[in-house]
Amino acid sequence: MIIEIVKTSFSLGIHPQVWKEAQGVVIPKLNKPDYGVAKAYRVITLLNCLGKVVEKVAANAIAEECEQRGLLHDRQFGCRK
Repeated sequence: MIIEIVKTSFSLGIHPQVWKEAQGVVIPKLNKPDYGVAKAYRVITLLNCLGKVVEKVAANAIAEECEQRGLLHDRQFGCRK
């Protein structure tokens, strides 16, 4: 079922807003002398998993299309399969 949702979202070109929203969690770092400063905390961002899957499918489709059309330089090795 998830695969069908991702395929449909990708084929229709729809990326719902709820998949783009993130939630931040603030975690205090251990053994800091002053917790009154921002450096004493770490923020972790939690993203929706379905949004990540759709973005990965889109990135792979774009990379594959670029490979097939020969749009990348011969000496470009990064981000290629």
